[in-house]
Amino acid sequence: MLARIKSIGRCVLSLYGFMYDWIRYVNNNGWKKNLHDKSFRNYYIVKVYHTLEKSMSYKEKRKGAAYSNALLLLDILNHVDKSNPGFHDKIAAEVLRNFCQSEVNRDDKRFNEIEQKIPPLSPSSITSGTKIINKEDFFRGKLNSPEDFFNSRYSLREYSEEPVPQEVILRALSLAQKTPSSCNMQGWHTYIISNPEKLQKALELQSGNRGFGHKVRGLLILTFDQTPFISSSERYQHWIDGGLHSMSIVYALHSLGVASCCLNWSEDPKRDILLRKELNIKNQHSILMMLSFGYPENINNVCASPRRPINESITVVK
Repeated sequence: MLARIKSIGRCVLSLYGFMYDWIRYVNNNGWKKNLHDKSFRNYYIVKVYHTLEKSMSYKEKRKGAAYSNALLLLDILNHVDKSNPGFHDKIAAEVLRNFCQSEVNRDDKRFNEIEQKIPPLSPSSITSGTKIINKEDFFRGKLNSPEDFFNSRYSLREYSEEPVPQEVILRALSLAQKTPSSCNMQGWHTYIISNPEKLQKALELQSGNRGFGHKVRGLLILTFDQTPFISSSERYQHWIDGGLHSMSIVYALHSLGVASCCLNWSEDPKRDILLRKELNIKNQHSILMMLSFGYPENINNVCASPRRPINESITVVK
């Protein structure tokens, strides 16, 4: 009987959590679509210019393809403050110009008219549009022994006293920037906790670090911005893209010799609100997880954590 009551209680509490998520969706997702809002446009403009990048990347290009998106991108660029364009505003202008000048569109009067209307923005030194890479370049970073790399990674909860330099963490985060994301919008945001008091306060709110949390000296809060997502069908997309980015950070740290442990943030709304207040986390940033990190000792005791047989976790669809 008691177990039954607890089960019903969990279902009731889940409604509280769903309501909290819905309110956050209403307040933070980009359904309001204000192109004058630079923080929203920073994502929306990527979503549009990426369609032109994809169109230019196909081997078989159809004349006039993506014309409507070229017009849409031009309209978005007309909302840009030319004295203070954002990073992606400048990239978008370059992509649109390249798209109009591409071989398949160069002689099309409609695209010539668009090109003449592209607002002048200070050029970006970042390669945009498309680029050619050969097979050797594509696999230049291929691991000699992928099994050794992936199977040598363990969750480590106790670390050496040697601090991890900030530049190593920033290098790992830079490597993780290559994470794929929906329409390449890259909405991740990482909070690096350097204040020891803030670090311990964060761990007090996380319910899975008992027995080792007081020893943690390095902590990241991994979040993802809800702003890019407009459609109701994208209501979970920030969790998906954020999960991809989180895993990239874990393996980027591993590649640099830094151990880590993923700390779950499946917490109730009350704790989520408390952590946001304590660390000044922006409202539009969904908290995905915490990640403790540090250098391993010479000898470390870790959980063996055997993996299920691969045949239990795959289904071949015929």
